[in-house]
Amino acid sequence: GGSAISYPFIFSSVIMADSSSLDDSFKKPHVILGPHLGHQEVERINLELEQVLTQFPNEQSISVANLAQFISHNLGYEDVNELEDGLQGDFVEFLRALPTVVIEERALTEQQQKQKDEESSGKGKQAAPMYRNEERYMRTFVKKAPEPDEDDLRPMRLICRIRTTEDLWRVCLKSQEARAEIPELEFEVGADGARKVDAVYNHISSAVFNLGTHVREGFCDGMENADEYKIKLMETCVALNVLLDVEHPWTWIITDPSGKSTFRPMEGVEVVYLDEPGASESKLGYENLGLYTTPEFIGLLGEEGGEFSDMLKEAKAAKS
Repeated sequence: GGSAISYPFIFSSVIMADSSSLDDSFKKPHVILGPHLGHQEVERINLELEQVLTQFPNEQSISVANLAQFISHNLGYEDVNELEDGLQGDFVEFLRALPTVVIEERALTEQQQKQKDEESSGKGKQAAPMYRNEERYMRTFVKKAPEPDEDDLRPMRLICRIRTTEDLWRVCLKSQEARAEIPELEFEVGADGARKVDAVYNHISSAVFNLGTHVREGFCDGMENADEYKIKLMETCVALNVLLDVEHPWTWIITDPSGKSTFRPMEGVEVVYLDEPGASESKLGYENLGLYTTPEFIGLLGEEGGEFSDMLKEAKAAKS
């Protein structure tokens, strides 16, 4: 939760990390993890991917062709093409965006190449199955990313400064122990005991969805000062929607005592190791704490905050 939310017109004090070194594939809104694919569907595919990979030893790889078939079948897609229709993109590119897996390209062995030639001529049984766009004698494999050595893990704060919509498509792995913050809004998503891997955009969309559910389903009814609490929830939803337009820069901070959280890509993400002397007093990432919560700007929220704007206006009118 957070306090009453808004945003000011002046942003000159915001210091942003340079993202000019990012790979081109991350410098445009991600084709896969885009707003057309809701956070719930991404989460569903991620969970199924993890469940499939847990059936294999950590170092064992599975071909992308077989993995795509497994996931398509288990999630009720008719085939891999339908899975990719749902993703509106290539399954391999979806995997490449995730920090939880490792992609490997391998050449077929001579024996496998011979089998492939025999299969193509109609004389042999099916050789190593191909995924689309694979070269004739190359195959793409995926395996779980290795867990970091426990001795190497350090409590840390990861600071991702959002200044363009491209920054929303970084993939953020938020560990079970981590909490996420937007200091400008004094907004926090606490540690909930579940690991979440998703684009920053979808982390925020998930928070909006959860807050909105509290309002729509009447979870606040019966609470002391319920009307005021609902208004604050809707102000928060509107403010988060405004941030997703990235007309104004803001900061996404992950504080993780376990040290297991990460971003992909990590270029431009600032890291504060919390076990270093003086780290607990570091204000890095919090330069603009509460910048968008000043009362004089609360009236602007209802003008450009998406679906909750009308609800917010009605709630304020009813309260007055």
